[in-house]
Amino acid sequence: MVPPHSHPHEQAGWVIEGDATFTIGGVSRHLRVGDYYFIGSNVTHAVVPGPDGIVGLDVFGPPREDYLPRE
Repeated sequence: MVPPHSHPHEQAGWVIEGDATFTIGGVSRHLRVGDYYFIGSNVTHAVVPGPDGIVGLDVFGPPREDYLPRE
């Protein structure tokens, strides 16, 4: 589960395995393999995985500083 949160980065993603309910800006959608999503900057969002979990690919723009290697 990803609790409700927001960040200044835009986020786009693609469901590779499994399924989940995504709530983005107050609108909930059940996403399955092959579905994709876009989350705008500072939009509150949350994810509740299905019973078998979910594997996805997320892309952030600009890159999230907390995901970058530290020097």
